[in-house]
Amino acid sequence: MTDSTMTIAAPRPRCARCGTPGGALCTGCAAHEPKTIGEVIAQKMPPMPEASLTADEVTETVCPVLDIDREELVRRSRIAGWRLWTWTDELAEPGWEQRFADALDAGKQRLAEQKRQTIAFRVGHALTDGPFALGSLSMTELLERIDAKLRPLAEQLSPEHGGRLICGPTGIGKTTALVAATRRLIADNVEHPDPNRPLAGVDLRWVRAADLPIARLGHGLGHGEAELVERARNCQILCLDDLGWESRRAGADDVIGEVIAYRYDTGRVTWVTTGLKPEQVVEKYGEAFTRKICEAGARAGKVLDLWPKESRQ
Repeated sequence: MTDSTMTIAAPRPRCARCGTPGGALCTGCAAHEPKTIGEVIAQKMPPMPEASLTADEVTETVCPVLDIDREELVRRSRIAGWRLWTWTDELAEPGWEQRFADALDAGKQRLAEQKRQTIAFRVGHALTDGPFALGSLSMTELLERIDAKLRPLAEQLSPEHGGRLICGPTGIGKTTALVAATRRLIADNVEHPDPNRPLAGVDLRWVRAADLPIARLGHGLGHGEAELVERARNCQILCLDDLGWESRRAGADDVIGEVIAYRYDTGRVTWVTTGLKPEQVVEKYGEAFTRKICEAGARAGKVLDLWPKESRQ
């Protein structure tokens, strides 16, 4: 019996796609090989009514090109108005980076305009019962109209600082400074919304002190409290303007005192402007009145006395 040796030929390489002998990728398949990131992604994905990128595919393909993380890409996509499924189509065409940058710029302009309109609406809403005309002025225009002593108030005042009783002569910009603070707080809330901040969903209202007793006098008996008085009592932040000019009829001092007392009891912040001197406020409304404005909510509020020293001599 003769020994025989069986020789087994090495398998010929086959096309990785169709299995045809001839190489890692045959000529026919090579002609159809995806050339763009988008084509590669589309090839991987199963047929869908609207091809959608998964979060991982977005991260693996788009983020390295833009040098950003997935969270930032999602944020930019929302601003640009590109939905996730759009990326598959956009990536399949050269120049997608520039198209996305253009869409992002346009989206930022739309977002800025939406924020501007939101701020204007909220400022107007806050000033409905107050100096409404000042709401159309920009922050720069408002600051130009106030005394230098009031600029810190306009630029820094926050409800965390507690209540304020702002006393000073007419014309120095007490009301305008508070309008500037109102605009700044609302704009900050729109630009940087945070549900954990006390200004989330700003509930800030202006009321002229003289209008409160008029509202109560004009409200029918047996129909509850006047709407304006209710708003003054219950809003989160109250700007009570021009204290001291209200009518003496029908217990005007009483309604002002009731509003301040209720806000003190419920811890609500009140900012007050008046042409009276601090001692005149005490004489007219009582010693506890100023304390209730400044100490509501256990905050350390202040009396801001802007009367010149010579006026006391």
